[in-house]
Formats: sequence, structure tokens, C-alpha cells
Amino acid sequence: MDRRKVFPRELVIHLTETCPLECSHCCVESNSSKTKALKNNEVLKIIGEAKSTNVFEKVCFVGGEPFLEYRTLTDSISFASKMNMSTSVTTSAYWAKTPSISYSKLSKLTEAGLQELCISFDDYHMEYVSLQYIINACYESIKLGLKVILSIVVEPNCLIDREYIERLLNKHPLLKKEVNLDITGVTTTGRAEAQNTENTLNDRAASKFNYSGPCMSALRQFSVYPNKEIVPCCGALPFNQMMSKGNINNSKLSDVIMDSFSDKLMKWIAFEGPMKLLAEIEISEFVDNENIQLDGICSGCNLIYTNQGVFNKLIEYLESRNDELKVIEAILDSVNMYQSPVLLSGKTNDI
Repeated sequence: MDRRKVFPRELVIHLTETCPLECSHCCVESNSSKTKALKNNEVLKIIGEAKSTNVFEKVCFVGGEPFLEYRTLTDSISFASKMNMSTSVTTSAYWAKTPSISYSKLSKLTEAGLQELCISFDDYHMEYVSLQYIINACYESIKLGLKVILSIVVEPNCLIDREYIERLLNKHPLLKKEVNLDITGVTTTGRAEAQNTENTLNDRAASKFNYSGPCMSALRQFSVYPNKEIVPCCGALPFNQMMSKGNINNSKLSDVIMDSFSDKLMKWIAFEGPMKLLAEIEISEFVDNENIQLDGICSGCNLIYTNQGVFNKLIEYLESRNDELKVIEAILDSVNMYQSPVLLSGKTNDI
């Protein structure tokens, strides 16, 4: 999937907000005391709706910890696979205590049609999950033919970084050959925002991983939270009602998509990114500019959607760029990098 193309392709399902871990950098603040989770029939319903739109290609299961909802996870993977949608699961691999346990868990999911396993592992996860668990999960996934991704969050002076993982993989030739790495910086939202310090904020803002360009998730991914709300991005923020475009109990996914593609702010986030938008307006009356530190686009969106004054100012500013927005859409459409989903429900998008 070409993430530069602005068009819905991935459905991200947050199966549960529960997690046996309580990592200090968790962007959605999951822990063992939170209990909201999507029901089996709710997940199957939204996957069915995604298929009926004829635009979604992949279903990604995340959490919390999706393995805690193992039956729903298995049934949902099977359902999506039968409709020729690819599937991915993101996990901490807390369950991979032995090779045999790992194989048992993963083989059932593979039989259901799972194609990709993304394992989160970094300094924060290592407080709770043994390195051996990660190795077990990787080996058994590879044996079963799964694509394996190690997702690593790094900070200045962290122990687990690219060099650490490469040294680890050098000791395991099969893993070195088959495991893919996805390395990012911390997203200072959720628990990471609540537990930050001025020093950590400064370090993150100065990090090479501080990405400030267009959001490659906005309008490309649509996320369903455990509270059943749908947002038009990857969902790497604690749920915010201002970002919601509907609820799976009373909104059709096709209507949610059409509403999202009529949202000028969301389009600009997809085209330019929140950091560039924030740089275009004066926000000092709403925030303390001397103390504010944004370490990437998720932090930027977090500011926009949690600060009503900033949000209103930005909406007002973007009204002056309506003609420019139409031109950008036309240009991107001409090179097949943007498609307004006019095919959905027989509706048209006139923006």
C-alpha cells in the first residue's frame, strides 16, 4: 500500500483497552484495570461493512493487547481472510513464554488467515516482557510463514535501539534474515504525556524521529476504538470525541468515510500535517508558547483536538484556503494520489 495516496485502505480495530502491561510511553493509556472491549459480533459487523465499501484492503488488530480477546481475534481474522482482506496483529508477546506456547497461539491464528505479526519491544516493554518471549514469538511466527515486524520506540540514551536489535539479530541468523524493523520515536500522548518532564519533551522535540510532515494515516486508516467510536486515522491518541466521525452502533462505515472526506481540517492534516498548520496561526493566546513542545504530528493533533481555542482558530484560518484546497485535490487526483470516495453508498463529495 502506497501510504502517500490519500484514500481509505486499512481498518484498524482496537479490540480492547485492557493490557497486562502499563508501559510509561503508552499513547492510549492501556492497563489491566481498563475493561472496555469490542464484542465478537461488533467486530465482524464492522469488518463486513469495510469489505462492502470495496476500498479496504487490510484489517489491523491492535489494543490494548488484542491477544486478551483471543477468540474474537481468531474469529475476526478468519472472517476478514475469507473476504480476501489481509490481516495484521500488534502485540507485546507477553504470552510467548515458551516456543510451544508461542506456536500454539500463533498456529491457530495462522490457520485462520493471519499474515503479519507486529511485536512491540523497547525499553518500556522490556520492563514487563522478557527478551526471550520476543525471540520465541519471532521464531515461531517465521516457522508458520508470518511476516514479522519488530516495532521499536526509541529515545535518547535508551538501551534498545537499532544497534541493540541488530546485535541481537546477528546472533540469530534466521531472525536477521526474516525480521523487519520499524523504528519510531515516542508519541507524547496518553501516558507518555502525563509522565513527561521538561527534559524528555526537549529531547523528543529535538529527536531525528520528530516527524512534522503530512500524516500518512489520516484518511488512509480508519480506527475503531473499544468504545465503538470511529476516527479517520491510526488512533494513536487517547480517544477524543472531537475526532470521532461516528459509532459502529449507529453509523455506517461508508457514511463515516464520506463525512471524513468532507472534513477540511482532516484533509489538510493528510496533505500538509498538523505541525505545518499550527505554524500558520497564532496560538499564544491559547497556549504558553515558551513551554509547549511538540515532538511530532500526533502531538500536534493532540493539541488541535484537545484545545478548543486552537481548534477554532485553525478552522477559521482554513476557511481562507478553500480554493487552494480544491486545487491541491485536483492536482493529487490527476497523479492518482488522491481519490474522493464517491463510489460509497452512491454519494458524492462536493468539496
